[in-house]
Amino acid sequence: MLLYDKVLVENKAGDETADPFAAGENFPNLARRYSIALLQRVSFVVFAYKPKTEAVIPTLTRTIQVSQIESVPEEHAQVRIVIPWGTGVPSGAKAAPAFKK
Repeated sequence: MLLYDKVLVENKAGDETADPFAAGENFPNLARRYSIALLQRVSFVVFAYKPKTEAVIPTLTRTIQVSQIESVPEEHAQVRIVIPWGTGVPSGAKAAPAFKK
């Protein structure tokens, strides 16, 4: 998906995971490959995933991560935004331990 003719957004959906930032090891390289054609050095990956439990759902401020793709010859940054899906309805929520890094 292209936004404003210059920003590439790679959208992905995945299976159940406790760590959405570790999932999809090829996502950064896929987004980078598309962004090369636009002469961009920043790509965005939006990843929808199903949390293993409600306890591992990150707070809003922990749903965005910026990192450099280390395995490529040029400097290229990835901005990953994770979106949990498939959790229960709010009225069925129970107390859970605090989210840990």
